[in-house]
Amino acid sequence: DATRRLLTAERGSATIVTAGTGSGKTLAFYLPAVVRVAPEIRRGDAWTKVVCLYPRQELLKDQLSSAFELASRAASALIGDGRRAITIGSLFGPTPFDATEEAVQRANWKKHGTGYLCPFLRCPKCASDMVWRLEAIQRRVEVLECVKQACGAATAPGSLRLTRRRLQEEPPDFLFTTTEMMNQRLSDTRMRKVFGVGQEVARQPLMSLLDEAHTYAGISGAQTALLLRRWTALLGTKMRWAGLSATLPHAVQFFGDLTGTWVDNVSAIAPASADLVSQGAEYHLILRSDPTSQAATLSTSIQTIMLVARMMDRMDSEGATERFGSRTFVFTDDLDVTHRLYDNLLDAEAYGANRRPDPARRPLAA
Repeated sequence: DATRRLLTAERGSATIVTAGTGSGKTLAFYLPAVVRVAPEIRRGDAWTKVVCLYPRQELLKDQLSSAFELASRAASALIGDGRRAITIGSLFGPTPFDATEEAVQRANWKKHGTGYLCPFLRCPKCASDMVWRLEAIQRRVEVLECVKQACGAATAPGSLRLTRRRLQEEPPDFLFTTTEMMNQRLSDTRMRKVFGVGQEVARQPLMSLLDEAHTYAGISGAQTALLLRRWTALLGTKMRWAGLSATLPHAVQFFGDLTGTWVDNVSAIAPASADLVSQGAEYHLILRSDPTSQAATLSTSIQTIMLVARMMDRMDSEGATERFGSRTFVFTDDLDVTHRLYDNLLDAEAYGANRRPDPARRPLAA
């Protein structure tokens, strides 16, 4: 449904996709976006076709890897059609200004052997870290390689825009950025063309994505709404908006207010009951701390999480009754507690520093 809507949407329209976590919302946007961008790709022609906005850097990093993998899978079909591969670029804190070792260090890329680890892209083949070799930096070649020699994966030359200078010279087809960075760079006369400002209508972004749309509420949401209006005013044309959100009450009105789109031109895409296939159930457990208890809240929470995981059937066990669990979502009322709980839980489950099971140890529950 989302693909059909986004492939036929006109400028001045908005589409909000709402569905549960892990249900495929990301693909519901990027699949039609890739299909829509493909006919516009020409060799030697560089302009930003899709702007992907994120409220947080960590979410941007995660989705950037997914989109890059999808674009890589489409490369052979595009090249076979006489075009070129889709290009992707990121513009936020860890994006170096130029292809120099000094600029990479200033962007806080960590040294690794004969290169520097990319802080925002994982290997599309094995999900390991990617490294920008010092030799490639010195030759100003923006190519990443997988740190695992056995994997051997590397990004195709020209498929990534790793530096801000390259973004200015050759804007990518897909630009990943944050609302904060857009707010800053729209006032930068050298960088605003990456957002389509000052370009002819035919070379302005075809569509824009707002992921985690429900986070744009309250004062920060109002500021984002004003930012989007300022951007479209600078463009001088209307935008095709797409939003993704796990849960969003009154989605049409909310997304229309956020993007400045008339509600009659806003469409909400959500799974109907008939679309769903039952494969299990969600179990919700709420723990409330007792201040008079001698038990530590953090350790009790960890023990509870370990117990809940072990109450579920394993997917590979004989006679499983389809109660098995595959994911546990844990929420706390304090960010510091969340950070400590995660690391302490991994330690209790005998995970090592690489966040993988340590064969030399046994879980605390054993």
